[in-house]
Amino acid sequence: MTAISSANEDEIRLREHVHAAQLAHLYKQLRVAMPGILINIVVITLVMINIAPVANVLAWSLFSSIVMVSRLASSYRFRRARPDPAQMNRWRRAFMLGVIASGVAWGSVSFVLFPDGQPVVQFMLMVILVSTAAGAMAFLSAYLPFYYLFLWLVMLPLTIRLFMEGTPQYNTLGAMSVLFTFYLSMFARNINQSFVESVKLRYENLSLVDKLTQQKEAAEKASLAKSKFLAAASHDLRQPLHALSLFSAALSDRKLDPDTKRIAENITASVHALEGLFNALLDISRLDSGALQASIETFAIRGIVNTLDNDYRPEAEAKGLKLTLDCPPDLLVRSDRALLERVLRNLLKNAIRYTSDGEVVLKCHVHDGHVTVEVSDSGPGIPAERQSDIFEEFVQLDNPERDRRKGLGLGLAIVKRIAELLEMDLRVESSPGKGSVFSVSVPIGSTADLYRPGRQRKGVVDVDISGLRLLVIDDEADNLKAIDLLLSGWGCETILATSVEDAIDRLREEGGAVDGILADYRLRDDRTGIEAIHAVHEYLGHKVPAMLVTGDTGVDRIQAADASGYRLVYKPVKPAQLRAFLKHLAMQPQQA
Repeated sequence: MTAISSANEDEIRLREHVHAAQLAHLYKQLRVAMPGILINIVVITLVMINIAPVANVLAWSLFSSIVMVSRLASSYRFRRARPDPAQMNRWRRAFMLGVIASGVAWGSVSFVLFPDGQPVVQFMLMVILVSTAAGAMAFLSAYLPFYYLFLWLVMLPLTIRLFMEGTPQYNTLGAMSVLFTFYLSMFARNINQSFVESVKLRYENLSLVDKLTQQKEAAEKASLAKSKFLAAASHDLRQPLHALSLFSAALSDRKLDPDTKRIAENITASVHALEGLFNALLDISRLDSGALQASIETFAIRGIVNTLDNDYRPEAEAKGLKLTLDCPPDLLVRSDRALLERVLRNLLKNAIRYTSDGEVVLKCHVHDGHVTVEVSDSGPGIPAERQSDIFEEFVQLDNPERDRRKGLGLGLAIVKRIAELLEMDLRVESSPGKGSVFSVSVPIGSTADLYRPGRQRKGVVDVDISGLRLLVIDDEADNLKAIDLLLSGWGCETILATSVEDAIDRLREEGGAVDGILADYRLRDDRTGIEAIHAVHEYLGHKVPAMLVTGDTGVDRIQAADASGYRLVYKPVKPAQLRAFLKHLAMQPQQA
């Protein structure tokens, strides 16, 4: 019943739309037709003023002019009003009255102005009336009832007048008039059908575009809701994971008996697995938000290949796979080193994971000014109809049970986004039972760009971080406990605060300066770590190095945090990241 009702509503809307388009066409074309009508009125008036009774000529001319001006004014009022389809009845009635008045004006010519005994003038009037009836078809045929009405109001009096003459010649002309009237009617019907079909087609196209727009907006809202959910869930889950990571690191630094040490190692392994999931989600969010910027440089790709060989050869050999990495040592590329390594790492990891026997090959070759890196395997292959799906988030064709050991289904989604960011050509060729070949094309590098002053990396220096005094601002009590335990184990002194105001109060109570600030990005009362750092700087009267810690993956928050200018790390923070920051603080006096 609902489907029938909906179909009826659609039919009613379509009919209203067609009628509205017909009227809009009539009113628009009326302005175009008026100059021709005016010329005919002037010609008839000038010719007939000395032939027909003057009163008849002047009365007809005045009436026809009034009708013409009234219809023209109605056309301009319609254009200004721009009525909705549901408001067209009043305008339809107004146009019909204009058609009747105009038809009466032209039809009256056959009796009011038709002179007796002057066949030349009669023939001229007949030609004008026939051309007027035919010319009106150009715009009145859009709405057949109006054209039929005008046609018969003009041609019926003319036909009657011709038959009234009674001679064979006039009877022939009368018969021709009847045939011509029927011919115009049929021709107008064909034009009307074409016009109505075009209006319906346009309406259907607009309806289709409107539906597609609605579906697109619904998809965008769903995507935004998904992103908001992932951002909120990611932040809330990162909080305890961040504390767990710090507690695990603090526990691993202690002297433990063998059994406890194994438990600590298992805890650390589980934490690292969770970190992998959250880091993958973070990469997706940062790539989608545009917060991740590429740092383009020229380097030898063999360095990345060697790293991948060291990392994945044991895994490949453990599965009995032959791993071949073929890349010339002097082959240079121009790209972002870290992002390109991430792409190749994900491709190689997938190839090894989904290949049960045979070989995996990574090969580099130069073609048309680019270096193409291919990762091929002898795995099960991918059906052609599913090859576009594998680059979507959480899609795994061979893991319906969602076994975590087979990955998360985010690797290729990250590969696709990084390839778009770096403008690399990403391709896949595969067929079931014949393995897969993934390839990316990277611009070739120039030797001239490789050696530049100031590019040498500084060696890693072992720096004593004990004795550093740090202000830690976080509204999560577990996070404060965990980081205090970790930093205390490293010999650092901590001042713990839960808000901006609490940080200022603790500094006032503790006194003295601090060497650095660790601030969570999202604090209570919609405050941010950026505001907290600024407030501390203002209180101290000078700036000190600061690190922002965030678990947010929302686009706006990622962009705001990245734009702050402070060192930014994402939860769960690895102890190595924290130690590197502290070494930087400890080295500052030496550098000064």
